Amino acid sequence: MEKNTFEIGLVMAGAVSAGAYTGGVIDFLLQALNEWDKAKKRGSDEAPPHKVQLKVITGASAGGMTAAMLAAMINDSFTNITCLPGREPTPDEISHNKLYNAWVDQVDISKLLRANDLKKANSKVTSLLDSTILDDIADATIRFNGSGTRPDYISEMLHLYLTVTNLQGIPYDIQFKGRSGKGHTITQHTDFFHFLLSDHQPQSRETEWLNPKNDTHPNWDLLKKVALATGAFPGGLAPRLIERPFSHYDLRSWPVPLRPDPSDSSAPNKCIEMQNIAPSWPSNNQDQFNFLSVDGGVMDNEPLELARQTLAGDNQYNPRGAENVSRSVLMVDPFPSEKMNTLQKPANFEDYDIVSVFSQLFGSLIAQSRFKPDELILANSSDVYSRFLIAPTRYTQDDQKAEYPIASGFLNGFGGFMSKKFRMHDFQLGRRNCQQFLRRYFALPVEQAKKNSIFGEYDEGDFERFSYQKNGKRFLPIIPLVGDAKDEAFPLHWKTLEMTDRELDELRHKVTDRTKIVIDRLINQYIDGGFTRSAAKLVARFKRNNIVNKIMGIIEDDLTEFKLKS
Repeated sequence: MEKNTFEIGLVMAGAVSAGAYTGGVIDFLLQALNEWDKAKKRGSDEAPPHKVQLKVITGASAGGMTAAMLAAMINDSFTNITCLPGREPTPDEISHNKLYNAWVDQVDISKLLRANDLKKANSKVTSLLDSTILDDIADATIRFNGSGTRPDYISEMLHLYLTVTNLQGIPYDIQFKGRSGKGHTITQHTDFFHFLLSDHQPQSRETEWLNPKNDTHPNWDLLKKVALATGAFPGGLAPRLIERPFSHYDLRSWPVPLRPDPSDSSAPNKCIEMQNIAPSWPSNNQDQFNFLSVDGGVMDNEPLELARQTLAGDNQYNPRGAENVSRSVLMVDPFPSEKMNTLQKPANFEDYDIVSVFSQLFGSLIAQSRFKPDELILANSSDVYSRFLIAPTRYTQDDQKAEYPIASGFLNGFGGFMSKKFRMHDFQLGRRNCQQFLRRYFALPVEQAKKNSIFGEYDEGDFERFSYQKNGKRFLPIIPLVGDAKDEAFPLHWKTLEMTDRELDELRHKVTDRTKIVIDRLINQYIDGGFTRSAAKLVARFKRNNIVNKIMGIIEDDLTEFKLKS
């Protein structure tokens, strides 16, 4: 770690269409870092002397897709979107901002309801929505001219982790002692890819190298494929076929608790040690491990631990106190849980059936895979300065905290696809929330910061000049707002987002067309025999309107609840 340098691990949680919000957060974060960097280089007095470097980025689902875009973005020139809410960005501004171009301008329900994936009569239905637009976005976004210079706030070795859900799974055997000689096989479905963006190819065989000077290197195509895999929402978007060497899994290490030996004073004071555990591959395995992959957020929606371990390095520990913290995990989560915890009463279970049980079971499996008590304990501690969260916050015109902060929140996160207005709002809200976060919360108490070696070049005047007061106490920002980053980022008005009856009618026509072709292809796929197939299509023709009415009813009910319907 460089002297006087604070390292950051950026964690981007799953978001579905609220990737627009995450994109806005990252857009402003880059603007703040750029403005600080420029102020330093021109010797401005408003630039604090310490440094910040982004060392690792992890992402799941839409967060993983944003991470892949960011890896390509920093190798190219880009323009921050600073014109909202006054005016919409120009085509030239959009073309120079991969985040806005992808999340706001390109991904839309009108394209997701096309039928490019079902052109042939025997096409198999792999998802309810047409995912081919995502391939087009990946091809257009994860590329660059390679002429950009790496900013000082980006580490020379930038780690990138994208989580995926491995449907085949990695097998491990637990052998038990006994006469039977048998053991117990367990399978891991939580998976990830590790990329490294650096000028020099890494030695690790598990790590995929991203060459910042050449976007035609095969690993950039691999990054596209993995980005599409981590965003493949089950059922809604098409799963992706992935292949990778078996050796990637043979090299992995796992944290194993240690039992300290009090009699050995020379032993290192460590509670955890990373140990290699090899999978139990079949003896007839091939050269490559192949598996279908879906949304990385199913199993690991907030890959905080991957970022934490990378920041910690061999010590496996990050200092947490304000007086010694030197690196921190910064998580962007558009959908943190704010629901009140309630328990069902016995009467609620009286009308259960097999469908309701299985639907609850699916949700329970996902929730259990995301339960991490160690992270829960640390996140709830006010004395821990090694992890921070940026989440949507919006206030109404009468200065009340809004119940629904982001427009993409309805339809379980798919709502943003319904209108570009929603995505514009969320992108700008992300910029505003990031600005307020850097200004008010991403900071250390001054008295403890004076003891922190990161700020060793500060004198008393610097601590006074660069700090601010909150609740009677002075705080020192970790990333200061200088230059244009100080200009207030105002949100878009919620009232201007409402969908009209005309827009809903246009949406109904598109839903009807997509429903028709999906049902037709499903009948072709699963029903043999000309007469039976024709009869099924005749029945489907009469039932199709009921399906469309049900879909539109859900959409309109959610729009009404979010006050997004005129």
